[in-house]
Amino acid sequence: MREGTTLMGHTSGASPSESDGTLVTLTAPHAVDQEGKVHETVDRWTMSVSFHNNDIMLLKFRTPAKAPVGRWSLSFRLGDGSATPAKTPIYIICNPWLPEDPVYLKDEAERNFYTMKETGAYYYGSEKNFGQREWNYGQFEKVTLATIEFLLKAVVADGVQRSDCVSLVRALCAAINVQDDQGLLIGRWSDDYSAGTSPSVWSSTMPILNKYMESGGNSVKYGQCFVFASALVTVLRALGIPSRSVSNFPSAHVEGDDMSLDFYFDEKNKAIEGADMEWCGRLILTEKFNPNGGRLQPDDITHTYKGPAAQPRGATTDLIQVRLEHEKLVPVGQSGRVLCTITNNDLEEHRVGLALTAYSAPYSNVRPNALVSAQRDFCLQAGSSDALELLISPECYVSKLCPEVRMGIERRAFCPFVQKQVSRKETPVGALAYKLTMKNPLNVALSNCELTVELPGSTAFLEKIALKNVPPRGTFEKEGVLFVTSPDTRRLVATFMSAQLPIVNATKNF
Repeated sequence: MREGTTLMGHTSGASPSESDGTLVTLTAPHAVDQEGKVHETVDRWTMSVSFHNNDIMLLKFRTPAKAPVGRWSLSFRLGDGSATPAKTPIYIICNPWLPEDPVYLKDEAERNFYTMKETGAYYYGSEKNFGQREWNYGQFEKVTLATIEFLLKAVVADGVQRSDCVSLVRALCAAINVQDDQGLLIGRWSDDYSAGTSPSVWSSTMPILNKYMESGGNSVKYGQCFVFASALVTVLRALGIPSRSVSNFPSAHVEGDDMSLDFYFDEKNKAIEGADMEWCGRLILTEKFNPNGGRLQPDDITHTYKGPAAQPRGATTDLIQVRLEHEKLVPVGQSGRVLCTITNNDLEEHRVGLALTAYSAPYSNVRPNALVSAQRDFCLQAGSSDALELLISPECYVSKLCPEVRMGIERRAFCPFVQKQVSRKETPVGALAYKLTMKNPLNVALSNCELTVELPGSTAFLEKIALKNVPPRGTFEKEGVLFVTSPDTRRLVATFMSAQLPIVNATKNF
């Protein structure tokens, strides 16, 4: 080989063009000064010969800070006119370490945390009682960049969009949701996920991406907001874009311009349809920045999205005062009690009708379902009080629970603890033996039982394991072996599903 070797690179789009930056031709040496030195700058492509010995030539080239992101194919044209395609394509991604790159993050600890960290957390429940679950992003898995390129072809028109990080992020956000440009995931907020996987079962992005690519780009069933957000973090971090998942409490769907999130009821105490609204919640959480690692902690970032709350006006006394008392935590299978006390603070007698209803409340706050109700008319003398009690038995609520449901009179429904035993003893190298047990807390049998077991970071596909019915107050047991393929895998995630109980998630670190 000799000087004059030409390198051609282009994106994997249908019509690469020099005008939008998706086709580049470089000749070695490229961009040299009068002394023959290569000037490497952040705003243009440069190439030089770093090693040349007989038939071996090592070329060094640098991309501009705003080069189109994605998969590039390379080919070499020698001085004699012969062309040779490169065996392996390359991926050009953003560079948060480069000050000239729009995604640059100055703080090194934050840059590593929001770009390189492969695990994180999302939050569920309500603003007063939320829980935390760990998520494995797996942005460095082989399938990730291939999936991103597949998605980009569907949602990004040209190299100009691939060169602008804002346009790129917006396009990828749309690509995650099937409602926008036939994307990665299909959203579903009902209690029937039999045609796919319940959103609450997912605990890592890799099985979602593998399923999507194996099917040739068919959208994966199913996702909800926390799955969309976690998958998007995977995609963005894989492209070198610092990102984090944010959980908002409460959330709802859009209907018109009303920004209220209240439920409305008619005179018969039935919920009025069409009351699901959009809301920038009372509480906004993300994983707390912790460069030293350790236990995952939530970080309240509400103040970064909303201004300070208005100061309340001076207190006034209601003529008719209503106070609600209830148990905050009611284990599944036990009864809950609600006591509503009504007081007449007026100097005159008042007749008051009181209706008390417990509702199942999906986290999206759409269409609450009545569980049980009580109603009574009161004749309250001046200064007197009376009360109405509501008993919520297991028979009232068990059949109406679903993965994302909490009770309206408590902050969330709790599931029984799954006991786990995990051992590597007497198993082949890379194998992990496990034993799962769970006691049925109900007086009815659990039917249509299924189980998924995952090693985040190692499990490529999720498989549902059909189980026998679990007798009333009986115990379910399952033993098996999984295979660890990544040294970073440190936990086992099990999910139990049945017709009578909501999804039961359990995690065991090892």
